[in-house]
Parts: sequence; C-alpha cells; structure tokens
Amino acid sequence: MPKDPCVMFVKQAKKNIGLFKKNFWTAGLYFLQAAECYKNSGNKAKAYEYAKEAVDCLYKYWAGTNDMVLSDLEKALSLAYYNAPKKSRKSIGKKAFEVYTYHAKKLESAGNYLGAAEKYEASVQFAPSGIIAREILLRAISILENALQKEHVIKNKALVEKIERKLDDLKKMVPPITVIEKKAPSEVETQIKYIVVFSVFKSPMDQAISSFPNEFSLPISEFKITKRAGSVTIRFAIPGYSAYVLIDYMDTECNVEINSSNISFVAEIASMLRYYFDDKDAIKLMKEEKIVGKYKARDLVDFAKKIMRFIKGRDKARKIAYCMYTLAVALGKIKKYRELSEDLKLYAHELLDLYIRGKNVLPVDAEKAGRLIKLVLENISKR
Repeated sequence: MPKDPCVMFVKQAKKNIGLFKKNFWTAGLYFLQAAECYKNSGNKAKAYEYAKEAVDCLYKYWAGTNDMVLSDLEKALSLAYYNAPKKSRKSIGKKAFEVYTYHAKKLESAGNYLGAAEKYEASVQFAPSGIIAREILLRAISILENALQKEHVIKNKALVEKIERKLDDLKKMVPPITVIEKKAPSEVETQIKYIVVFSVFKSPMDQAISSFPNEFSLPISEFKITKRAGSVTIRFAIPGYSAYVLIDYMDTECNVEINSSNISFVAEIASMLRYYFDDKDAIKLMKEEKIVGKYKARDLVDFAKKIMRFIKGRDKARKIAYCMYTLAVALGKIKKYRELSEDLKLYAHELLDLYIRGKNVLPVDAEKAGRLIKLVLENISKR
C-alpha cells in the first residue's frame, strides 16, 4: 500500500497542540497544508476533516484580536466550506461570513478601502441570503465611491484606476431587485424589539448624526435619513444581521428602536449604538430602556462570546462596559438570571466611572470582566 504523503502534515500539526504545546497558529497551518494535500489527491472527506481542524486552531489563535492570522483563517474556512457535506455548510458559511465582514470592516477603518471592498466581495459567497449578498455588494460599492473623494486617493493615479476597475466589477455583480428584495427594512422578519430613549446634547448629537454612515462600527445598508420640522429620522439595515434600526431625534430627545429575530444581534447593535453616541459625547441621560419579545438565555451565547473577544483583545473599556450592560438588560428579563444581571450592571457602571472615552481596558479590569462573562457563558450554555 503506497505511503500517504499528507500524513506528515497532520503529524506536525498534532505535535504543536500536544500536552506541553499550544501553538495554535502553527498547528492550524499544518492542518491547512494537510487539507490542501488531500484536496489535491481527490480525497474530499479528508480535505474537509483537516480544513475543519485548521479552522478550529486558527479561530482559537485569532480570538477576535490576533488579526494577522485572518488571511490563513479565511483560507481554511473556504477550504472547509467547499469540501464540507451539504448539511455542514450552513454553520461553516455563517462563521466564514462573520470573519470576512469583520476583516473588511477593519480594513475600512484603517483607510484601506480597496482591501475592504475585496473582503466584502469575498464574503458574498457565504452570505446567508441573496438579499444580504446584494446589501454587501452595495456596501462595497459605496466604500469605493466614497474613497474616490478622498484627497490621498485622488493623488494616487494607480490606486484610482484600481478602484475604478473594481467598481465596474462590483456593479456587474449586483443582482437585480426581485420582488422579495423590494421589501423595506421594516419588513425584515422580527420577533424582538429593543427600545431606548435618551436625552441628548444637541450640538454633539447633530455632529454624530452627520458622521454616522461613515463612522458607525457595524456595516450598514439601505440607509435613509429624513429631516422635517426640526426632527431627524434615520432608517437602516445591518447586512448579515437580519436587523433594521429606526432612530428618531427631535430637539434634545432621541428614540432608538432595534428590530430582529435574533437577540444576540439586537444586543450587539444596541451596545454599539450607545457606544457610538457616548464616544461623540452626545448622551445626556438614559430615560427608558426595554426589550419586547421572547427569547431564551442560550440565545445570548454568541453575544457573550463576542464580548469575551473584546475583553481578551483589551478593547475600549467603555465599549466593553456598554456590551456588558446590554447583556445584563437582556438577561434581566429572565427571572433565574436577575442576580447575575445585577452583577453585570454594577461592573458595567464601574467601568464607565473608571474610564474616560477612548481608553483601553487595563489587564486587572479585563480579568474581572472576563470572569463575569465566563460565569454567564457557563450558566447559559448548559441550559
């Protein structure tokens, strides 16, 4: 029987995640090589098996913070997706879509508009629906059209030409609007509504509203702003989140309504909105906050895991605080978790008191926050 040449890569991978070694990046790269080797030899089952092992290792190394591994992780996810049995594709595709859109947003924030558009384009193959794929393509087009107005881009003729070529390619990819896709954001299937009412400082709020489409941390689509008689209404969707948001702002009061069928999406969007307006120094006083709709505690696992990644990455303290507070509000609706909810709220307020805007969380506070989120995960994951 001929020797299997791919086994050597598997052996090397396992050496790096043994009892005394936890070199997840190195192990992931060896598993990836094994998967490619089996793919080239026509063994699709083995290619999937080791691509999935590569994803697991690289995902652990990434942990939402070590972004230098993203390209390898994306490669492993693509290999796993295209070699997976049909029943396994949906879960892998969901993770791949999350990673690609995360990478795109990071590149966009760093001013690499062409790179961001290419990542959004790559994410389309994993989009959960045609509607979302179309939203992502429109997002990529919008980024590049805005980039062509930037001074440092205008001065770079070669970059302008590349952007224009990419724009042409993306516009050809946008599918026509079908009857289904003509639905307004308000027609997205929803079961949960998160309502927040707060008083605002008018001048900072005006500035926050004007910069919102370009500076909000989550990708947005179908953005529409209506101004009339001293009031401002904003409507938009979040690609990939099956969610839509309404913001009504008049004088010194702002009403926010987030709608989705997924509580984790609702909680994350609510947290990022509060963090955005806080960072713009626009919030004066919270007046009302409530969640309408039914969900289970375990439905919050994805959001809790995302908070843990922010903590491990020593992200902005106030961002973590708002996420913990929103998680507390969501858990507080479930009787058996009210005590845990209060603990989360107390610590969220403590972080808000301790840190000024823009400061990253210190190790000692990250450790305590991490313990609380770990406790939440232990409680809600097993139920």
